[in-house]
Amino acid sequence: MSKKVCVNNPDRFCYICGKYMLSKHIFSINDSLKERYYDYFNREITHQDKSWVPHKSCKSCVEVLRSCTNKNFIKYPDVPSVTKPTPRSSMDPLPVPQKSGTSQTNFQYEEQAINEDNNVMYDLDSLETTPRLYDQAALNDLVRDLDLLKEKAELLGSRLKERNLLLPKTSFSWYRSREKEFSRFFTEEDSLVFCNDVSGLLDKYELSLTVRIGDFS
Repeated sequence: MSKKVCVNNPDRFCYICGKYMLSKHIFSINDSLKERYYDYFNREITHQDKSWVPHKSCKSCVEVLRSCTNKNFIKYPDVPSVTKPTPRSSMDPLPVPQKSGTSQTNFQYEEQAINEDNNVMYDLDSLETTPRLYDQAALNDLVRDLDLLKEKAELLGSRLKERNLLLPKTSFSWYRSREKEFSRFFTEEDSLVFCNDVSGLLDKYELSLTVRIGDFS
């Protein structure tokens, strides 16, 4: 059984909230961000040496961590992948990180766009953009597949013609009287309709009928 591999680069997902990020909202995880992450969640950013772990953070999470420097306003994000910190008091003060603090001026975030994934599933430039026009046979098949009445079939042909999607000499006006071409092969008597010329009908469709001896015995 083949191993399933994610087609997206892990760095397209935020380490903190796990959401997919656009290029303009991607921030690198630096030492300053790690310190504030520890102050905020009371746990460290780990596994940054692993290729399958995101090494980036989204703009929203970075702004929330930056706001924790303002003691008058602390907003805890609703992140299901982490445990929210408990309220602190004088009996349970906020732990001080071992490293020296970093001033707001030095707390800069490097915003960078991630290179295109090497495992792109498709290339839009390679897709065929030239419209495929309908010939008479293709139009007839479409009308039959959609099971359209003659009024709807004629309307469909008219709309395709307005958008230049029909090849030259492709007609649709004959749909309004299409039953007249075959009505001569049928007879109606006492509410019963039957084919009066099977051979002629088959010739009209360019078909052949082979009857084996014993089929009707």
